[in-house]
Amino acid sequence: MARSDREWIQDILSAVADIRADTATMDFAAFSARPAIVRSVLYSIAVIGAAAKNIGPAFKAA
Repeated sequence: MARSDREWIQDILSAVADIRADTATMDFAAFSARPAIVRSVLYSIAVIGAAAKNIGPAFKAA
């Protein structure tokens, strides 16, 4: 069963929330010194990209 645009948007919102939660108290130096956080953020960015690619054209045009 195909996922709905709403589900893809929820994936994006969840990934953004994860990034914000993981980096809320960090400046760039602290962020870049923690490889696990960097990987987590990169994964979340990949999730955002995959979800954005799968959002339907009608939703994108709205």
